[in-house]
Amino acid sequence: MTVIDGVLLTKLAMTACDVARQGSFAQAVVVLDHALRLGVDRAELESIAQRSAKSSGVAVLRRSLDAADRRSESVGESLSRTLFIEWSDIPIPSLQTEYREPWGELIARVDFDWDGKVVGEFDGRVKYEKHRRPGESVSDVVIREKRREDRLREEGILVIRWVWDDLKDPRLLPARIRKVLRVAGVI
Repeated sequence: MTVIDGVLLTKLAMTACDVARQGSFAQAVVVLDHALRLGVDRAELESIAQRSAKSSGVAVLRRSLDAADRRSESVGESLSRTLFIEWSDIPIPSLQTEYREPWGELIARVDFDWDGKVVGEFDGRVKYEKHRRPGESVSDVVIREKRREDRLREEGILVIRWVWDDLKDPRLLPARIRKVLRVAGVI
């Protein structure tokens, strides 16, 4: 327990585990990813899961804790990753891989990376607002993002993007990803 502004609350790790135990696998991964990103220690989460052995939902908590990753930077990325886990024929990608010029300048930091051959990007609307530089319009951000993607393609990397609506169709997104992974020789 902790006290914030005079109010007694459970600590973030306990709250995240309680929420995870009451949700689906996808919901649990989202909340645990976020807790880890906020600085909660994985060992603390694991300790809570161990102490919750007889609680309802502990199987979901344990499974989602195995999949949780602090490098997932948004709900959309976390949900995407849970789908990759469910789609057993799609390899689990690396997260937040950086690509650099030979002299060290950053080309891109990508959401998902399959063997340096395919990168995946989850695009939420917030991405284009959040990354605006002073004086930039949203269209300036989109053009900058297009140039970034062009640089990846120049390196021989295939790029696939998806948005929230794509996560809702259980057939279309995996088919699109499989197609690109096959073209690149990843699967």
